[in-house]
Amino acid sequence: MQPGNFFTVNKSIMEDSSLNASDKLVYVTLSMFANNETGRCFPSIKKIANKSKFSPRTVKYSIKKLESKGYIKINNRFNENEQSTNEYIIIN
Repeated sequence: MQPGNFFTVNKSIMEDSSLNASDKLVYVTLSMFANNETGRCFPSIKKIANKSKFSPRTVKYSIKKLESKGYIKINNRFNENEQSTNEYIIIN
């Protein structure tokens, strides 16, 4: 395999029984997009939904749950008064 084909997932995510499969896969999807050094990524809800095979509604619910549990941080971004894709930061 070529360098860059791997990423890490926090073990506590997999062991957290309060998270369901969609929450965990959304986290894994965010981790796939995240910069390995900073934990930052900027995928759209649509892109996360396409990669995870969940609906945008399920993705939004899982993202809110992951944020409330402290696994990710969300920063809203704007371009000239219009919302752009959010910045997601994986918290390790």
